[in-house]
Amino acid sequence: MVTATKLPFSLSVIRTFAYEPGGQAVTAEKEATKFVLLPGANSLTGAATVFIRENEGVELLFESADAGARLYLPCLDVAEDVGRVLHDDAGDYIAPSAERFRLCGAGKEGLLVERMAFFVLAEGTRYYGSFEVAPRQLDHSEWKIMQQELEAEFEGLSRSWKKGQAGRGIDGEQALPLRAFRDLERLEAEESQLFAALLEIREQPRYEIKTVYEKEPIEASGRLDEKSLRADLARGGVSHVQLIPKKRLDYDIPENRMLRIMADALSAKLTEFSRYTEDPQLSGGRMHAFTKTVRRYRHILEALRSSYWYQTVSLSELYTVPQGILSDSRYYMVYRLYLALKRDHLGVTMQELYRLSYQKSSLLYELWCYFKLQHVLEEFATETIREESYAVGEGGGLSLRDGSRVGFENDTARFTLVYNQTLEQRNRDTERDPLYFATDHNGSSHNHPDLLLHIFSKRTGWYVGSIILECKYRKISQIWSGKRSSLGQLETYYKNACSDEIYGGRGKVLRTHPVRRVMALTPDTVTLPLSSDSFPLETFALRPGKTNRTRAALSEHIRQQIAEALEAEKIFAPAAQSK
Repeated sequence: MVTATKLPFSLSVIRTFAYEPGGQAVTAEKEATKFVLLPGANSLTGAATVFIRENEGVELLFESADAGARLYLPCLDVAEDVGRVLHDDAGDYIAPSAERFRLCGAGKEGLLVERMAFFVLAEGTRYYGSFEVAPRQLDHSEWKIMQQELEAEFEGLSRSWKKGQAGRGIDGEQALPLRAFRDLERLEAEESQLFAALLEIREQPRYEIKTVYEKEPIEASGRLDEKSLRADLARGGVSHVQLIPKKRLDYDIPENRMLRIMADALSAKLTEFSRYTEDPQLSGGRMHAFTKTVRRYRHILEALRSSYWYQTVSLSELYTVPQGILSDSRYYMVYRLYLALKRDHLGVTMQELYRLSYQKSSLLYELWCYFKLQHVLEEFATETIREESYAVGEGGGLSLRDGSRVGFENDTARFTLVYNQTLEQRNRDTERDPLYFATDHNGSSHNHPDLLLHIFSKRTGWYVGSIILECKYRKISQIWSGKRSSLGQLETYYKNACSDEIYGGRGKVLRTHPVRRVMALTPDTVTLPLSSDSFPLETFALRPGKTNRTRAALSEHIRQQIAEALEAEKIFAPAAQSK
């Protein structure tokens, strides 16, 4: 490893990780000194140059005697001091200054859990380092388990689905594996920029000026150089021809060899994608647009290959990435796409999906809890219906659609687990969504619970109650008290909930509350369930990788609430017959 010993700059990181009761920030400052001189020596597995945790406030003090020095950092796109962020072909950067640069404020979840490479350019040399944002509420191993389990769930969500066949999707967007879907989304999103880059490369490729020697008659009297004279003297000065140096454009350079490798790899991917895009059974949803995208990419690659210079480029193996690929924005754009499509395992791109979509570990935890609750229900019921689909945002990020749901049933009841549904003042489909929210309670308007579990009796067909589950990516003590207390929100969920359908409508007459319990799920290490005296509330510590008593207690508690809801039905319909 080529370690940099004398740095022509200084980089200090000021972290705000807590606040005193009086509001004074608790900070820690540390100088970053671990830099290397070669990109390949910048390991993303060893100790990080900069280490912080999510939700911490981060300020940078970047100083250098070189006024032209630059700090290039991938996460500058979310910086609060946006006015100081500049951009060139190498990316976003900041210039040295005696003033602190505010990257993000404490508690705002502005930086994502990830590890990224960055570099400083000073006095004409690049100094490479790594910047790590570690999870706060989970160990790194637990956070990785959460990633892996989410990958497995989304892979299941994206299994092949064809018209007329049962599947795990709402519409045609689930018509191909998630890996291919994500790649096609990326091709579509980058189409205009990439096409412009390829067309410009086609017309103005990179080249080197090369000197070649051609034989010409003596009478042509071309310009001679030392090599020409040595060749003439070697022949004794007696010849009718002489070697004349000519300048030629040489396109067979490493950058264009790499371009040819990337173009061939992209063509192979397009052939693979055509298995789906040209399949008439997979023509629903986005597939029509994907088909056009693949055809346009084929056309632009054919235009590139037809260039007069392209065939002069040899197809030889390269062992390093040419510098021109990284410095030329046109080639670099193709290189980024090449790397993205080269990854053959979904887990490699989970960080990218996470960065583009969720922006917070709290939302990852919410999704993880949703899938975990499904597995809890599978312990005592059988899945009957699944209406899930993923949505892709403008940036290409992946998320589960609000209102996605899965149904279960056993001998006595039916259950519906619903993800992230907004409850309006009145429902349009009371049989499907029997719960609604009152207009207001104590000035609060919380009406978007993370998870809903509706319970229906098979004896009468009645709706007999719901459980609201809120996923809180924080410690139990923070739910109970402090600035981030959620007690008011959780109480509103309970007291604002209404239903005209509870126990066939008879429960409403007797003012029977439709929500049996509010449950807060947290990744805290505390495993003892806590409760509230003011309304039916329990908290459960649920962490990735932990198949412990907490999950068993949660499962048992849900079963108990279901049993009590079904037992109460006998009060309203003691002689009711099974439907």
